[in-house]
Amino acid sequence: MSHSKEYSNYDEIVKFDYTDQNEWKNFVREKILPLYRSAYVIKRLREELERMCKNLSGYMNNKNIQKIFLGGVDSDGNYRDNSLAKFYRDSLGIWIDTKKWVTLVREGIDAAKHVNCEAGHTTLLGFLRDVLEITNSLLAKVGINEEDRHKNCDKEVTKILNNPEKIVDALRTLYSLAIDVLVNYDYHMFFIMNTRSIPRYYIEEAYPKLTTKFDEVAKFLELEKKFEPETKDKQIKERYTVWGHRRNGFADLLYRLNKVVWGYFEGHEWNPALKLIIKKPLNLKKEYYEKIKDALEKIGWKEPSYIKIGWYEYTSGAGYRYSFRDWYRVKGLFLEEVYEEGSSYDRGPYKLEQKITITKLLDDLSPALFLGYVVLIVRGNELHVDWGAWK
Repeated sequence: MSHSKEYSNYDEIVKFDYTDQNEWKNFVREKILPLYRSAYVIKRLREELERMCKNLSGYMNNKNIQKIFLGGVDSDGNYRDNSLAKFYRDSLGIWIDTKKWVTLVREGIDAAKHVNCEAGHTTLLGFLRDVLEITNSLLAKVGINEEDRHKNCDKEVTKILNNPEKIVDALRTLYSLAIDVLVNYDYHMFFIMNTRSIPRYYIEEAYPKLTTKFDEVAKFLELEKKFEPETKDKQIKERYTVWGHRRNGFADLLYRLNKVVWGYFEGHEWNPALKLIIKKPLNLKKEYYEKIKDALEKIGWKEPSYIKIGWYEYTSGAGYRYSFRDWYRVKGLFLEEVYEEGSSYDRGPYKLEQKITITKLLDDLSPALFLGYVVLIVRGNELHVDWGAWK
């Protein structure tokens, strides 16, 4: 999803009315709620298995529960390829000492009374925690109550316990729902990316309906002013005020959800549960980066030569490496000084050799800000230009 010269603005591209609050509520109900439920079912399954672990001997006579802990284990207690028990261990972090188990059984001892069930952390559990935290907040913001959120979830947990192989289907559904909300594929999330840090004039040019409904949209998406130029010129002040997402606001939560999903799929190589279900690695963050990089190249955008973006390295005469990032101090409508914040020590402030107006900086950055290629971080009268969420 990127700018094309075939269109004069994004009103001709996006497939929804971004000024309609009900449209955003429906988006949450249709896409965020199913994702929440899917993640919640798997979380509840893990909790139920943890409960069973406290009294393992009371459940191991159940053939389905046996599959969860011993499915695909050979006579020596080793996991075979595509072992179901190994999959539960790698994904949900629940397992038993299978070698001890088969040894005790071979000796005629009731293994369930002597083998402890283990519960540990996995990448998937961290993903579930983050997804549930963010989606739960989003559901609350649009008034979806707890009963509605958890509708039929316990039934789904029971279905998996009665047929443990269904965990694969449950995770496949989770991954599909998570990918479906990404900025790569959804225009709602693309709009959220556009509004992370952007001058008002630029977002209104891209989405003309905002010219009459900006305040209304800013209110329900919980956007706020991040930077406001110091000038008596009301037109410049309004046009070049940078808007962004209020912390833990509606837009901020969606932006963070996108980052969490990107991060999870980026870890494909060291995530056994993900590799089994999705054979081909999906680096969706890199995919989005390549698209927006290509879009910016097509319109001739280049990084402004008069600023440094993100962290950069400096090597001293003695060969020591230090990392710095630049904060540009604004006075009136001009960038006056640069302050180099370092990982080990700071440098400056220094007077800028070239006098740059804040309007020029924002004009030069806006195409990249719009697509999330870079973001503007504000600290009082200081500005730092960082790489976007794709980094």
